[in-house]
Amino acid sequence: MYKVIKTDNTIFNSEDYQNDKFLFNIFQKKINDPNAHIMSDEENYIITNESEERAPWIYTKDNFDKTKLKEIEELIRMYLVKDKMTFTCKKELYDALVEDGFELIDRSDYFEMGFMRCDKLVEGKPNDGWLDRPKLEEKELIASYILAFETFMDDSVSNLKTTPLEKVKQQCLERAEEELSNENFYVLRNSSGKIVCIGHYQLAKDGTGKGGLIYTPDEERGKGYAAKIVYELTKKIMDAGYIPVLYTDQNYPNSNKAYANVGYVNCGTLINFSCDKKLLIENSKSNNIK
Repeated sequence: MYKVIKTDNTIFNSEDYQNDKFLFNIFQKKINDPNAHIMSDEENYIITNESEERAPWIYTKDNFDKTKLKEIEELIRMYLVKDKMTFTCKKELYDALVEDGFELIDRSDYFEMGFMRCDKLVEGKPNDGWLDRPKLEEKELIASYILAFETFMDDSVSNLKTTPLEKVKQQCLERAEEELSNENFYVLRNSSGKIVCIGHYQLAKDGTGKGGLIYTPDEERGKGYAAKIVYELTKKIMDAGYIPVLYTDQNYPNSNKAYANVGYVNCGTLINFSCDKKLLIENSKSNNIK
């Protein structure tokens, strides 16, 4: 049976969890949040979020005890405090929930998130791209790149469609201003000085570093610029003594190829899926009709 646990619980020191701690890199950050609500059976699974309305993650050890599935479903209902929320878990758990006919899963809302790690950096094919810091007067251009990046990501992880365009543009300008002051944000320029790619990296207390916000405009794709900036940012992560890791969209091979070309290796897949309270009402009505 499940209960509330703290980060000093023995399950976090288990061999199964330690083997998955890089795959569950974001999960690590969530459990360390001062407002984290963590529940577990102390052997097979852990579910947590940082606050009541934040998206929960569910950790399960490989080949977990399937008799615990009903407990996990009960906890999902408990954590589903809004009409619709996103959950993240291993594919093994998602498939088990679907096979069990869990009534709250919105099967149309499914996203495969790959996890990659780089232990040995590989230099890609040479091109005219070179790493540089952005200039203040380039804020609007960078904001447009961030908007394009968010537009692409909208299909899977953002709420762009529910936000007015003008508000989104303003948010992107504010984000660009933040990135301009971020010493870990860089641009890649071509031989003419044009910005052909952007990206940043973050260093975490757990010893990992992660690149992100990698974007190349359509007209500059296919020239190796994304791989170049990934290489340069990854090198900075390694030079700082951190392990480069990242999450990717498994359904976007072009992006993943840029990482693979510089030495990143796929180390697992997590599933983002939605649960919707309205489905419970609809299924109940359908069953009553029958």
